[in-house]
Amino acid sequence: MKYQLLFDNFIGMVNEAVPQNTKISSVLADILQIEKEAVYRRLRMEVPFTFTEIAAVAQALGLSLDNIVGSIPKKSRPLKMTLVDFCNPSEMDYIMMENFILLLRQMNSQPNSEYGINCNSLPQPLYYKYDHLSRFQVFKWLYFTGTAGSAKPYSEVQVTERTRKLQLGHAEEVRMFTMSNYVWDKLCFYYMIEDIKHFSSVYLLKPEEVEFIRNDLKLLLAEMEQIACTGAFADTGKKVNFYISSVNFDCCYEYYESNNNKMSLIRTFGLNGTATLDDRSFQKMKMWVNSMKRVSTLISETGEKQRVMFFEKQRELLDNLSV
Repeated sequence: MKYQLLFDNFIGMVNEAVPQNTKISSVLADILQIEKEAVYRRLRMEVPFTFTEIAAVAQALGLSLDNIVGSIPKKSRPLKMTLVDFCNPSEMDYIMMENFILLLRQMNSQPNSEYGINCNSLPQPLYYKYDHLSRFQVFKWLYFTGTAGSAKPYSEVQVTERTRKLQLGHAEEVRMFTMSNYVWDKLCFYYMIEDIKHFSSVYLLKPEEVEFIRNDLKLLLAEMEQIACTGAFADTGKKVNFYISSVNFDCCYEYYESNNNKMSLIRTFGLNGTATLDDRSFQKMKMWVNSMKRVSTLISETGEKQRVMFFEKQRELLDNLSV
C-alpha cells in the first residue's frame, strides 16, 4: 500500500474523530507525546508516521486499523465501538461524547430527520432526563465492566457535572429529530425492576435509593404516557410513534437519518455503542427496526385500549416493587 493513500486514509479518519475547531496537531501531540513541530513535520509528510504511531492514535480515537489500511472485505462492514469511561472520563472520553452530540445536532437540523430504535431496555433519549435513572445505568455499567469483587455500591457511584450535562445534551438532540420511532420490548420495565431487585438483594442498593429510582421510573412512565397520547414530545413538539412489540428483542438497535447523513448503532455494554456510517449497514438496520413494527401495536394517538392496558401494567409492576 502506498504511503500517500495510507496517510490520506489516516488523516481523514482523524479529522472525523476530533471535534470541529479542534487542532489535529494538538490532539496528535497529546496522544504521541511528541512536540508539535514533530507533528507538523509528519503532517507535511517530511517524516512518515510509523505504524506504531498510527496504531497508538487509532487506539486513542477508536479508529479501525482495517479501515485505515483499506483491508475491508466486500462482505464486511466498517464498525466503530466507542468505549467511553462514564465514571472517570478522560478528555478523550469527553471529546467522543461531544462529537456524537455534534453529529446528532447536524443531522436533526436538516428537514425530515428520523430516529428509530428497537429497545429491550430503557432508551437513553428518554431516561437521561432523570438523575437517578441515569446514575443507576452508570452503576450497572460499572458493575459489569469492573472486575469481580470490586463492585461499588450505588451510593459511591457518581458522574461528573460535565458528563451529566452531555447526557442531557444527548437527550435534547435526539428529541429534536423530526420523527422518532420507538419499538418497545413489552418487558422493558420488568427487566429494569428485576435489576433493581437483584442489586438490592446483594446490598448494593439501599431501600431509600430504590425509592429514588422507583420515583424516577414513575415520572418517566408518566412522560411516556403523555407522549403516547399526543404523539409528540412535550418539550420539542416533534412527532413520536410508540410501538409495543409482541416479541422480545435480543439487543437495542438504533438508526439516525437525515438528508446528508446516515448512522446505525448497536448498543453494547449497556451504555456504549458500536456505530457505523456505512450506508448498506444503515439500510439493514433501518429495515430490521421497521420490520419489528409488523409484530407490534402502535399505541401513540391510537390503540387506546392497548395503551391504557400497557401503562396500567407498568404501574402495577412499580407498585409491587418491594425489597
